[in-house]
Amino acid sequence: MGNIRKRDLPFSYGFGRSGGEVLGGTGISWSAWVPEDGNLAPALKGTQVTESENHSGWDYRFQEAPGSIAGNSWIERPDIGWDFTMTKSYVEQPFLKAPSVVVASPWRPSGSTSVRNLYEGPLSMVGINGFPPSGRSSETDLQVWGTKAIAQCSPTNSVADLASALIELRREGIPKLVGSTLWKSRTKDLRNVVKASGSEYLGLEFGWKPLISDVKDVAKSFIEFDEKIKQYERDAGRVVRRRYSFAPQLKRVVTTIHSNSSVNTNPSNVRWIDSATAGKGTVFRIRVTTVNRWFSGAFTYHLPRDYKARVGVLGLADQARQVLGLDLTPEVLWNVAPWSWAIDWFSSTGDVIHNITDWSSDGLVMKYGYVMEHSIVRDTYTYVGPTGLTAPDYIRPPNYILVTETKIRRKATPFGFGLNLSALTGRQKAILAALGMSRLK
Repeated sequence: MGNIRKRDLPFSYGFGRSGGEVLGGTGISWSAWVPEDGNLAPALKGTQVTESENHSGWDYRFQEAPGSIAGNSWIERPDIGWDFTMTKSYVEQPFLKAPSVVVASPWRPSGSTSVRNLYEGPLSMVGINGFPPSGRSSETDLQVWGTKAIAQCSPTNSVADLASALIELRREGIPKLVGSTLWKSRTKDLRNVVKASGSEYLGLEFGWKPLISDVKDVAKSFIEFDEKIKQYERDAGRVVRRRYSFAPQLKRVVTTIHSNSSVNTNPSNVRWIDSATAGKGTVFRIRVTTVNRWFSGAFTYHLPRDYKARVGVLGLADQARQVLGLDLTPEVLWNVAPWSWAIDWFSSTGDVIHNITDWSSDGLVMKYGYVMEHSIVRDTYTYVGPTGLTAPDYIRPPNYILVTETKIRRKATPFGFGLNLSALTGRQKAILAALGMSRLK
């Protein structure tokens, strides 16, 4: 992937020593501390490995504010984030070293007095043999998560949404538009009807009002259709940033690691071992796995130089607005004669929708897009039952918490996750070039 950096995270149980005490004597005679190196826990030696890429990536440009000096209207801003993986295994508790306790054996006769043995140092338990596995997703699964996130948070002004809206507009307008070929004859009939005595009211209610409603509804469809396309054209090249977070995943599993167990000391001594309770403890492990995933990206879409979405419908919306602005009477509607532009709109919208839909797969691109994952697997080891030591019940080994933590960031191509950049189509390459995005070597 790139540069790999590694550092060790050592852990030691800490120092330990044994001692002897004579009843009525001057104090405890302690041995030398067991060297810390002699009390290291090799299985608990943690590491942190970071793997990342440092080279430049997909470069993008954006335009400066109006008023830039000619020739300097574009400035380069690199998208320098790249793939990143960090895995860290460490002892979370106890921090660095286990706390020290004092364990004393019972007094026993020795000549004319009594003596006892003592231990000062950390307590440990058996069964802690390594760190938990990483909870990270596979590369394939990460691509799936990233693709799901893009589907959830793509901006609403995408070409696919526009195409759907236009199709719906056209579908709603077709029933009334189909009757446009009859508008002329209906208008002619109404002109004759309203001239006949006593028929004016009936002609108004059952002929003229429905006809005017049809004409206005169709004209409004033309205008809304035109406005949606104009908005689509205005928003081309604008950047829309989106972030999407998945619901956290949590899993908890309890396992018995070691039965018939006792607590360990270093150094050990049979004098402070309680034979009556030795081997009657249990070590449990509680493994809790949490995984959080999220996506962050910036979307835009591009219209090519040969973009012709509105060809065939240009000017038709203006004619529709003209009709809506008139005080329509049978005579005026007869003179306006909207039949030709209505039919032109009907025959042209299919091509417009086809052009928009044709770009739906390639038109929407990402300036940048990342799927990120933070997984933590936390093993908590707990000793339950008698310690097997001649010590009060409150003297116990601490809970040991071992953690494996992984942070991942994966970069998307401008067209999504899991795509082979060498397999981009000619159109996709042209879009990237037009947007100032190029793969730097």
